[in-house]
Amino acid sequence: MRAIVGVKKSPFWFYGIKPSFVPAIAVIFLAVVTLSGCSSSGTQEKMFNEAEGLLSSGDFSGAYSKYSRLVDVYPSSQFAPKAQLMIGTIKSKHYNDVDGALSAYMMLMKLYPDSKEVVIAHEEVAELLTAISEYRLSIEEYEWLLANGPKERQDVFRYEIARGFMSINDFTQARVELDELLNKIPHTKLVIDAKYLIAMTHYLEGSSKEAIEAFDRLIRGYPYHPRILDFYFAKVTALEELGENKKALSILKELKGEYKDNELIDIRIAALEKKVNAGPKLRKRRR
Repeated sequence: MRAIVGVKKSPFWFYGIKPSFVPAIAVIFLAVVTLSGCSSSGTQEKMFNEAEGLLSSGDFSGAYSKYSRLVDVYPSSQFAPKAQLMIGTIKSKHYNDVDGALSAYMMLMKLYPDSKEVVIAHEEVAELLTAISEYRLSIEEYEWLLANGPKERQDVFRYEIARGFMSINDFTQARVELDELLNKIPHTKLVIDAKYLIAMTHYLEGSSKEAIEAFDRLIRGYPYHPRILDFYFAKVTALEELGENKKALSILKELKGEYKDNELIDIRIAALEKKVNAGPKLRKRRR
């Protein structure tokens, strides 16, 4: 698994759990486990089902309180990991409390590291980190998922890693990830998305010719794909970057014949015709 320079694995400071608190949490957890070891499993299941019912009815506050109570009173219960996961879910999905959600998921990872809910928590954390533009940290989470998550989602994790590298402008590494995805899982449902991102990495790093070649491969390979217009528009934009406005305009007019009611094509044709008719800009002489 790749090491990201300057980023530590599962940083407690970011998730709202200071390192000094962790031993105390562990001691409290073990003490409660001892006290609750003989508790009725029926009571635990009832409490969990009540929380689930409150959640289904839209009583998020009531559900949150019930899940929290279950974890506090019965931390060794078979329902505790799921309850802790739902605490994070409520914080994230219903309270829009990113910091609270991250703290809840991190607590799950620390207290129940062998539970199946840990994998879900890591994916939720990765998505939250991406949403708040913490791309390097989200890459770390997706790297963990790539190593420990379900095999059937390996393509998704690799794709998200590539997107993360694109977000920090590391287009070379993004292509490495995308190439590895296509080589290892050639029949992935993300094959077209991956190829499109590869083309975009060339464009974003200023290699318009390579980008045009990549977009052409998409156009030739998938002429009936729902995103075919996106491929053409991206190619047109790359041609404009090279100053080949007439060629770009010609492509748009051909598209107009096939997609007569597409307003975006009309808008782009009008803008390009204005550029072509204006001709090349004359540079002012220096005195």
